[in-house]
Amino acid sequence: MKLTFTIDLPPTLKKWVDEQLAEGQDPGEFLEELVRKEQKRRLRERIEESLHDALKSGPIRSDYQSIRREGRKQVRGTGS
Repeated sequence: MKLTFTIDLPPTLKKWVDEQLAEGQDPGEFLEELVRKEQKRRLRERIEESLHDALKSGPIRSDYQSIRREGRKQVRGTGS
C-alpha cells in the first residue's frame, strides 16, 4: 500500500532535500531510504543498549572460570 502525504520543512531542510533530489533520486525512494536508515539506526541503538546492560551485569561465574583457565594456559605457553 502506498501512502501519499505532504510535509512542511524549514527552508534550510527544504534546500538540502532539493539538492539531494537534484541528483536524480525519486522523492519517494529518497524518503524510503531515509526511513530505512532510521529503522536500522534505532535497531543498532537498541542492540548497543542491550550489550551495555549485559556488560554492566558482569560475567557469570562459569564464563569467568573459563576465561581464567584459558589465561593460565596461555601464561604456561600451552594455549592456542
